[in-house]
Amino acid sequence: MRRGLATFFLLLAPLAANAQAAQEDTEQEPRRYTVEMIVFTYAADMGSGGEVFVADPSPDEAAALRDNGFTRLRRSDFTMGNIKGRLDRLDAYRPVMHFGWTQTTYPAEQTRSIKLGSLTGQAGGFNGTVKLYLSRFLHLVVDLQMNTEAERLADTFAPAAASSYRIQEDRIFRSGELRYFDHPKFGVLAKVSRVEEDDAAEAPDDRELLGYPTQ
Repeated sequence: MRRGLATFFLLLAPLAANAQAAQEDTEQEPRRYTVEMIVFTYAADMGSGGEVFVADPSPDEAAALRDNGFTRLRRSDFTMGNIKGRLDRLDAYRPVMHFGWTQTTYPAEQTRSIKLGSLTGQAGGFNGTVKLYLSRFLHLVVDLQMNTEAERLADTFAPAAASSYRIQEDRIFRSGELRYFDHPKFGVLAKVSRVEEDDAAEAPDDRELLGYPTQ
């Protein structure tokens, strides 16, 4: 199954750009980026899961999201529908969440993590946070946990044991890049794209890193 996964994502390779090193221009105005994510499980590892509901953020979280210009993506704005469709058609995978948002980027110390419950209401038995911030490069931090029931013991009177599996990674992204976060039990596909201004050039400079032009 994992070999099939490698083949599947090899087919997606043309959609992803290779990250390139460049110097950051800290004098530029903060940029806005859109993040789109698909979370999926492997068919052989599906747990009973639970339900993740969209929750009203706490006052502190709501204030932080407003400060970052946070807005959820509408389904009509999704760009990874074809990828989700391909996952749906393959017996080995089960997409459980597809969501996205737009925000202004700031340094890590000025950026709060966003709770998963504030982003999606689809089924999945997942919880955790995501965080997009800018240092020298653009970073997406994925900290997600999949909760599932372990197999019951042969003794039918024994309670089911609870277990959880976690992806906790901080990855560098280039604008428009599609990346894969891997775990033996589930996976995450994520794409980060710069929100172009009305007067932006139609095609970004190949030397440009994450929307910040090199000198």
